Amino acid sequence: MIEYNIDVLIRARQLQSMTRTVLAAKCGRSENMIWKIENGSRTSEKTIFRMAAALGVDMKDVLRDPAKTKQANEGRPKQSRKKRRNAA
Repeated sequence: MIEYNIDVLIRARQLQSMTRTVLAAKCGRSENMIWKIENGSRTSEKTIFRMAAALGVDMKDVLRDPAKTKQANEGRPKQSRKKRRNAA
C-alpha cells in the first residue's frame, strides 16, 4: 500500500494562500472532499496526484516510504493532526 504525506499538500496550499475551494476547482473535486482528505480520510491515488499537480508539488515529496514511517513512529505516542500542526 502506498502512503502519502498529506501534510506536504496542506502546507503547499497554505503557503500559496490557496483556499480549499480554489484547490477543489483546480483538481476537479469538491471542497468537502479536500477537507476530508486534509483531515485524514483515505482517497484514491488519482486524487492525490491531481492535488499535487494543482499545487505544483513533486510527487516524490508526497510519497511516503512505509518502512521509514513505521521506524519513525515506533515508540512515539500518537498525536492528533491538530496537535502536530500546533507543535510545528
